[in-house]
Amino acid sequence: HTGASLPAALRQTIAKDLGEIVTVIPGKNAGNLMLAFQDGVDMVFAGSKTDKCLYMDIKLHGAAAHEAKTKLVESTCAMLVNHTGIAQENIYITVQEFPNWGALGKYL
Repeated sequence: HTGASLPAALRQTIAKDLGEIVTVIPGKNAGNLMLAFQDGVDMVFAGSKTDKCLYMDIKLHGAAAHEAKTKLVESTCAMLVNHTGIAQENIYITVQEFPNWGALGKYL
């Protein structure tokens, strides 16, 4: 989620880079990565409306090692700073782990 505008080409670049970054989590790859972009949304950060902030929620099937999640967040944040120009201190990322997941028409 961001108040900034993310043109289609930038979305594709971010998706490609995330497809590489996600491999720090064992068993994850671009082939099982799904993304939803929400840009141009009304966002308030530190009490003021702004388009200079970004929130990302990462959902994982199963658990991952702390070190892998640390690398995932650090690499993702650096990539987002590079591509969007949004300051690192204005990017928040949550990571949620789910043991129960359905995909490919079945319960995993």
